[in-house]
Amino acid sequence: MSARRLACLAPLLPALGQSLSDSPRAGLPALSGHAVTPESEARYAAVAERVLGLPWVLEVGCPDLDGTRRVSESVGDTLTVLDPRLTLKQINGFLWRWPKMELKEHDLLEAPLPTYDAVYQVDQPAPSAQLLTHIAASLGPAGLYVLTPPRPAPYAQYFHVVEETDAAVVCRGPRR
Repeated sequence: MSARRLACLAPLLPALGQSLSDSPRAGLPALSGHAVTPESEARYAAVAERVLGLPWVLEVGCPDLDGTRRVSESVGDTLTVLDPRLTLKQINGFLWRWPKMELKEHDLLEAPLPTYDAVYQVDQPAPSAQLLTHIAASLGPAGLYVLTPPRPAPYAQYFHVVEETDAAVVCRGPRR
């Protein structure tokens, strides 16, 4: 496990009452307890196509085991997942099975993250103005933001909307 991935895990461990010496291959991750539906699979497939080859991609919200795996296989370098509800068992399962994935504990409502090439949300509630502000601040100038399915929100205030369909909202480059 890389030092960077260990650094990302460090804040999670005390809250979980566990340490890095716990078994790194303990079981398979089963994320978030929601069932994978054909609609969800299609949404993740659409995201995977849009982020294909992009080096740094961020998933915000409740990850889905199969969908997140599919997206991680399409990114060029690293897929970062933000979800503080993951257990150490799930984290270890992810990091050992999908080396392109890193997990972070971070509240995107509190502050943006460093620059990503794409940020996406699948099956999440409508993003708040604060969340959209921090997503925009976390994207590079040509960054991509994908929300599927679309939810009512003032995207055009934060991004250049390039596609808005019944299936997804796709935005490029934050407005600065």
